[in-house]
Amino acid sequence: MYDCPEPTVGAHEGFAVGGGATLAFACDVLISGEGSMLQLIEVSIGMPAPVNPAWIDIKFGGAIAAELTLSADRYSGRDLVDRGLAAHVVPDDEVLGEARAYADRLAAHPQRALVAAKRTMRMLNGIDDFGARVKAAQVAWRG
Repeated sequence: MYDCPEPTVGAHEGFAVGGGATLAFACDVLISGEGSMLQLIEVSIGMPAPVNPAWIDIKFGGAIAAELTLSADRYSGRDLVDRGLAAHVVPDDEVLGEARAYADRLAAHPQRALVAAKRTMRMLNGIDDFGARVKAAQVAWRG
């Protein structure tokens, strides 16, 4: 998903734990359900997961990355929106429809403009070398 040049829209229904949370955060726009829950559990079970901290830090910055990665707390759809980690929270039975409608709105724009906008946002946010960040995180986990 990282290499996808077009914007990605995620529908977050139910539970997203560990790798599922990483997949949710990989989306450019995340629509969460009111009853959904997301949790990065790796640190609480002693499991090295270098992709999660690398990706979270790139997208959301140090304070949010630290909270999500170190606490292993559960976050509701509302929590995610309040922290700027998801774009919208909707009733659970509307998540998929809202995500599709959002994707349709994006798809109505010229593809070239969408691709250029996503590439520009990544460059401005320093997300141009995800692989190097993951490798650095892997080294850190090995200690």
